[in-house]
Amino acid sequence: MGKTDIRKHSQTKSHVDIAKTKVNQSTLDTLTHASSQLSMQCIESEVKMAVLVACSNVPIAFNDRLSPAIRTIFRDSKVASMYHSARTKATSILNIAVAPHLISVLVKRMKCHAFSLAIDGTNDCELQKMNPITVRIYDNSVSKVVTHFLDMCTTTSATAEAIFNAMDHKLVSLLEEDNPWLRCTSFGVDNTSVNIGSHNSLKT
Repeated sequence: MGKTDIRKHSQTKSHVDIAKTKVNQSTLDTLTHASSQLSMQCIESEVKMAVLVACSNVPIAFNDRLSPAIRTIFRDSKVASMYHSARTKATSILNIAVAPHLISVLVKRMKCHAFSLAIDGTNDCELQKMNPITVRIYDNSVSKVVTHFLDMCTTTSATAEAIFNAMDHKLVSLLEEDNPWLRCTSFGVDNTSVNIGSHNSLKT
């Protein structure tokens, strides 16, 4: 009686009504796809907003107020309702995702084209001195020479040898070359003796 029972049940009104509703019901695959698509849109929004805040020279802490404001202002948006990016997340987005990508693009360009470097050390009294390196290079995508931050060299000493060794180590590790200075056409520094002095300077 197994087949007969199933056939009789399939003809009952309750089963027919449920079968009709199933036709319009979303499958698990559809729901997962829609959810992942919405999630990606939210991630894209969080990345764009973090970059916008950084490029506008606005403190990262501003994201603490921006995040809830977006959800309040755009109440009818599903993406806005999922938007959660305060200062901690925004900082991680910039430092762990955006910055490595931008630096990798710059490094690829430096491996193929001539470039110039500039460095300027901090004059504070901390244990470690910070020496930011910037790169000027021609960018084909915008058809002009641009300046980009490359990396922060830290040293425990302010001598020319320590600064140069830190820079050299950084360039070797980034460009993966034994002599990363071959395509460097110029080097910009300020006029302190440690940079352009006649003895034991970066110039010498």
